[in-house]
Amino acid sequence: MRPQSTRALQKILSYDPQGLADTYAGKINSSLWQGKAAKTVLCTAIRGYSDDGGDTYKTTFEYQYNSKTWVGEAVFIKDDGKPPDTTDTDSERSIVLGNPIEIYETIGFSGLPF
Repeated sequence: MRPQSTRALQKILSYDPQGLADTYAGKINSSLWQGKAAKTVLCTAIRGYSDDGGDTYKTTFEYQYNSKTWVGEAVFIKDDGKPPDTTDTDSERSIVLGNPIEIYETIGFSGLPF
């Protein structure tokens, strides 16, 4: 398994970036963003600080890129160590093999200042 690539972008903002952090951190892109396909970019952090009394904020935006996707896939293993028959309709087995699992919420990154 190869590590995910991480990218940090910096920008000086004229406002506190806390609202951006609350909105975007921990979420993945819902559509194409900066040339990357939907659901491949995870915003891991947005941090800013002001050294001029709040007139400007030096802000760092951090992302991790997963070329495949940040969406997982469910796999159910029975007590005997084998996956269930995919045609089994037992109501106790609510996870269907191959169904995508949305671990991260998606959001359009168009509201980011880039």
